[in-house]
Amino acid sequence: MATTFFAPSPSGEGEAAVMTGRGGTLQLPVLPDNHNHYIAWGDPDAMVEAAAAAGVTELVFSEHVHHIEEARAASPYIATRFRPEGPPVAHGGYVATVRAAAAVAPIPVRCGIELDVADDNAGLVAATTAFRDRYAGEWDVVIGSVHVIGGDAAIEGEPVGQDAAGAWADYLERLTEAAASGEYDVISHPVRLAQSYPDAPSFVAARLGELAETAARADVALEVNGTDLERRPDLVGMLVDACALHGTPVSLGSDAHRPQKAGRVRAAAPLLLRAGIERIVAFDRRSRVAVPLAG
Repeated sequence: MATTFFAPSPSGEGEAAVMTGRGGTLQLPVLPDNHNHYIAWGDPDAMVEAAAAAGVTELVFSEHVHHIEEARAASPYIATRFRPEGPPVAHGGYVATVRAAAAVAPIPVRCGIELDVADDNAGLVAATTAFRDRYAGEWDVVIGSVHVIGGDAAIEGEPVGQDAAGAWADYLERLTEAAASGEYDVISHPVRLAQSYPDAPSFVAARLGELAETAARADVALEVNGTDLERRPDLVGMLVDACALHGTPVSLGSDAHRPQKAGRVRAAAPLLLRAGIERIVAFDRRSRVAVPLAG
């Protein structure tokens, strides 16, 4: 994916608006938050207000695919593997709800999707591909997430069934393959497996480096995730260092499911700046822009 860099404003101040979004104007330096959900809370306006109050300058709703009725109808796996956090919605209704929130929001609000990555599940791959082909033109960003590893074992919230080394190797390999595929704009929560396997093996830092190098070559962003930052700042630090080393695009995502968590990824800014990462990414209709990070 080609990256567009914002130019300074004609005023010469460098802080003026240079990109207009559906919910307002994106200011520079900025804090775009590309990964959030509203189905669990049921009120996207409350999520937007909380994010803006926390300092977010642009918000993306990227609902889980298992919350979308058309995807559930197309795949028994999507319909049954993970329990919805709220009533599933039709895709048209989802997009309309996000656009309506954008129309009255104090900051730009965009619409994305979070797809499950499980290339060893042929039925899921076929259903996901068809779903993406049908609706991709309506999304601003496509997030690819690994939520299960071998044996259909969930990466969090369920009993673990294999040794830590095997689980981490499997997880990071799946993330790296997803990044190499170029089918996603962002690869999300790359260290989330620590919720089930907190004792990360010694090879994790090197494998995160391989992931970051692969993502950089594929021109795919890796996510610094707000949940992971709260729970495992040490592993997020490894990821940030790997991205800095390889020049990997970085996307911020609070991964908030309720207003109290909106904007929490802002805490990543000092970590990124200390690592020398001064630009992060924002999205509009699958077009990626690199913007200066607000500290």
